[in-house]
Amino acid sequence: MGNEGMSNGEVDAPSAPSLADLADRVEQLNRMLHVHGFSGGLNPAQWAALRHLARAPDGARTALRQGVTPPTASETVSALVRKGMVARIPSPTDRRSQMLSVTESGMVQLAADPLHDLAAALAALGCAERVALGVGLDSLARAWQARLPARPGSGRR
Repeated sequence: MGNEGMSNGEVDAPSAPSLADLADRVEQLNRMLHVHGFSGGLNPAQWAALRHLARAPDGARTALRQGVTPPTASETVSALVRKGMVARIPSPTDRRSQMLSVTESGMVQLAADPLHDLAAALAALGCAERVALGVGLDSLARAWQARLPARPGSGRR
């Protein structure tokens, strides 16, 4: 064994991975999330909507539409209603509108959310790694979003 990469007992810092390698890693994580998002009889969009509705029932419809067209958001909510995960409740103040509420069945489903496995994997990281990952992911999301063309219904111009 040689001492390549070592000087005075210190290990050289790892070199930065190539941009292509980083893009491949992000794509691999995306594929893993997508595959595991098809569980419990829900698809990834339905899981995302159910999570959001459980966190923010007020104004949920507006938020559900972010990044998707209104018909897509409506189809996702309708599927959750058919599956008994979400209930439509008439608004007490506006006869024309409805509120959305996660049902008891939906809350049971959320207890088996596939993102719990990801959270457990993240828990295995050290605090400094989680902070760095959070900062890096936020920066990546902003930089990528700035490069993407606006899509119809996305709210971006």
